[in-house]
Amino acid sequence: MNDVDTSSPEALVLRRTFKAPRSKVFEAWTKPEQLRQWFGPAGTTAPEVTLDLREGGKFRIVIVDSDGDRNIAVGTFTKIRPPENLAFTWCWESNDPPDIYDTQVTIEFVELGGDTEMVFNHAGFRKTESRNGHEKGWSTSFDKLAAFVTAER
Repeated sequence: MNDVDTSSPEALVLRRTFKAPRSKVFEAWTKPEQLRQWFGPAGTTAPEVTLDLREGGKFRIVIVDSDGDRNIAVGTFTKIRPPENLAFTWCWESNDPPDIYDTQVTIEFVELGGDTEMVFNHAGFRKTESRNGHEKGWSTSFDKLAAFVTAER
């Protein structure tokens, strides 16, 4: 199930149900070796993932597209409650100062029997275009997450 709420220009809310236990979906977000396997929009990879998984800890994720262009996301964990909540700031490293500002991501993992509903809230966008671009990127990334958490390993 995919639900998107874009009623507010500064916030994006995505709901996705995964056929996997909540702990497995939470771990896919919090273990670097797992993030490397699914993170990033369609057509990208995340070969470099560094996480200091504690409140106040930093993360850095390098996302590489098919042309070899690198985009780097950085942030700080603000809430970690395994396996039900995860929150962090999100910012793109960039050479363009107007594009350098923190947004906030909050993820709720809801147990649904053996499935998990993920409620993903990305807030603080300054422009509707930025929110819409992130909606496309996150949605295709979550398609990769769905395949990852349901794959036999």
